Amino acid sequence: MTSRELFNGIYDGCFPKIYAYFSACFGRDVAEDLSQQTFLKIWRQISFSDFQKPEHILAWAFRIAINIKNDFFRSKYRRPQTEELADSLGAEAGTENSVSDQKLSIEKAFSLIKPEEKELLLLKGSGLNSEEIGAVRGISGSAVRSRLSTARKHLTKALADCGVNVDESK
Repeated sequence: MTSRELFNGIYDGCFPKIYAYFSACFGRDVAEDLSQQTFLKIWRQISFSDFQKPEHILAWAFRIAINIKNDFFRSKYRRPQTEELADSLGAEAGTENSVSDQKLSIEKAFSLIKPEEKELLLLKGSGLNSEEIGAVRGISGSAVRSRLSTARKHLTKALADCGVNVDESK
């Protein structure tokens, strides 16, 4: 298999999940830029003559994406945007102002949970299963499921503390 064929396979299999991950963190415009940076780095690594194909391609690609996200945070000191998170929580608002207030409340709630929990929730929200998240984080799938359960409870409590009504039936 040529490096181009390998890259195309990785791109086709991983891009939607990595783009969704970056979109949840930053919104669509930044997600496009960071996704491009991720796949440029993947291409550069694949192009080396001594490249060894990783056992878990998606976990390897996400590790690169997480490093790029961390670099972006260090350089820009930005906080994750929560527009998609507000939509996914089933939050209803009547006016544009209340939507904006709700998004700020969700952002505040998200900032109250541990960084590790945020990361797990974002990876899960990006479409990774427990085993894939475990491969990215270096833990077992069962540990991921347990930690995700705890993270969800902490986020639900933080949302309630910030006045966000969450429809838990979704």
